[in-house]
This record gives sequence, C-alpha cells and structure tokens, in this order.
Amino acid sequence: MSIKIDIVMPILEREVAAYQVPVVDLIAVQTRDPFKVLVATILSARTRDEVTTRAAVRLFKKAPNVNRLAELSETEIARLIYPVGFYKNKAGYLAKLPAALTTLFNGRIPATVEELVRLPGVGRKTANLVVAVAFSKPAICVDTHVHRIMNIWGYVKTRTPLETEMALRRQLPVNYWQRINSVLVAFGQNTCRPQRPACDICVIRQYCPQIGVIPRQPPVMRKRMDTGTKKFLSWNVNGIRALEKKGLATTIQELGPDIIGLQEIKAQPEQLTDELRNIPGYTAYWHWAERKGYAGVCIYAKIEPRNVIKGLGIEEHDREGRVLTLEFDDFFFVNAYFPNAQ
Repeated sequence: MSIKIDIVMPILEREVAAYQVPVVDLIAVQTRDPFKVLVATILSARTRDEVTTRAAVRLFKKAPNVNRLAELSETEIARLIYPVGFYKNKAGYLAKLPAALTTLFNGRIPATVEELVRLPGVGRKTANLVVAVAFSKPAICVDTHVHRIMNIWGYVKTRTPLETEMALRRQLPVNYWQRINSVLVAFGQNTCRPQRPACDICVIRQYCPQIGVIPRQPPVMRKRMDTGTKKFLSWNVNGIRALEKKGLATTIQELGPDIIGLQEIKAQPEQLTDELRNIPGYTAYWHWAERKGYAGVCIYAKIEPRNVIKGLGIEEHDREGRVLTLEFDDFFFVNAYFPNAQ
C-alpha cells in the first residue's frame, strides 16, 4: 500500500504552516541571494536551525558576498560560525569557496546540481536546496527526513537518500519538487520523528501505512491530584551525546519527571547541542569532568532550586564531575556518580 501524495500533501502543508520553518526557507524569505542561500545551507548540515541562523547572521555581517568572504581567514570563519556542527570542517569549505567559484565558474554561483556539487562541502542535498530556493528551479532535496518518511509511506522503497532522490524524480509530480523538503523536514521534526513518532495525533494517520514504524505510546490523560508528591528519576546514560541520537530529550519529556539526574554524561560544554541544553520545561545543571569523554553528571529540573552545589569539596573527585546537588526549600537532590571500588 502506498500513500496518495495528492491527498496528504495539502493536509501537511496546512499542518506545518504554524511550525518553525527550516532555516534555509527562513533565509529565502529575507533574500534570494544565491551566495547566502548556499552558505546557509552548508552551515545547516547536522545543526539545529536556531544555531544555524545565529551563525549565518554573524558571518553575513562580516561577509555579505563572496568577495568579502575571501578576505576572512579560515580561523576567523570558524570563530564566526561556532558552534554549528563540524564547524572546523565547514570553515575549511567556506575558506576555499571563493577560489573555487573563481576557478570553476568565473566567480558566480552556479544554478545546476551538477555544477554545485563540484564546490567544496556541497553534496546533492545542498545543491538541490540551492537550485530550488535560490533559483526557483525544479529540484528535489532529499535529506534523512524525506528519505525516511517517503519509505514509511511506501511511496518509494529505497536504501539511501540518493536512491530516494532518483526515485522521486521519476514519480513525484513536479509541482511538489520545490516544497517537499521544507514540508517533510518540519513534519519529521515535530510529528513523524525518527524515534517514537506521534502517530496518535498525526493529521494523516488514516492515510499512512506506517511501514516499519514503532509509534509512541499515547500519553495517558488523567487528572493529577496535588498531593505534594514529586517524581524523581536517575539514569546512568553512559554518554549523553550517544543517547541524544536515540531521542533522549523526547524520552525525558514523555516520562515527565520533576527532576532527573543523569550520570556518566561524558561530555564537555562545547560538545553539547542546544537540544541537550534546552529541553522544553526543564532547566539543566551540569558538573563536567575535566577529562574529555569521562564521568560527569547532569540534572534536569522543572523546579527552580535555591542553591546549586558542585562537588564534595574534595579536589580529587571534583575534577571528575562526580557529585551535583540542588538545594530546595524542603529537600536536597543529590546526583552522584560513584567511582568503581574494585
């Protein structure tokens, strides 16, 4: 069974109209400058949209065009775009971009996918986005959301985003090419998520075959009596960044604790995404280990503490980020990661 694309697309377009739009679409509203669309798309890979937006604003203030970009060093570019994902690699690509454009295309931004993929840091996803957004030409940008959802729908049966792009070029009506990415990215980030999609509230659930999907358990609606009881959780995550990819933020929100303590987070401040720093409804408190990839504890709390205490006052253990305490009016919440006593 395959989904009927002409039925579900108008429904989804109405649904995602109120969602936060992907950053490249946001930039397109402000400008159709191919240079800015290209650079913003390079920055956006593996990065949350709000982080990309702030980085793009900083960079475009210094380098509004390719000639000004050529005046910046790779180090300066890296400083301006931090903390986008893989910012050092992207700084290298952007530093090489002016020379590549001059050598290959006489300084202009090319308008075809085949030409764009010759530029440093530009893959087919980026190239298709630039063609569609900056030049308003038919192009199909296939990222992980488009690839995943099209297979869930049974519209394609493919193994890779490239295979999905080629299949969609053959069978997707051209009038959907330019907007399929922005619609499915917004839909995939909010409802049809990679982990535990919210099929129970999905506006197209009656049409979707849900191929290979394990939906979330619908939240149980019950009247909660205010008995003063609070829900505390403890979780040794053995690496918070790895668990983020499996839907940590969503899991915490679904479990709904008043306070949750995580141990062995194995992360430094600069390694954290905005999603880990800002889980909706919670404030995060951290005690890192000085050594990278080691120990460390974190607390997410709905309740604001009167005091935050890091460590035990024993330098040997405090360097390892072993204990974090929140003091409240009527209790202390102590999160500890204990050394192996052998």
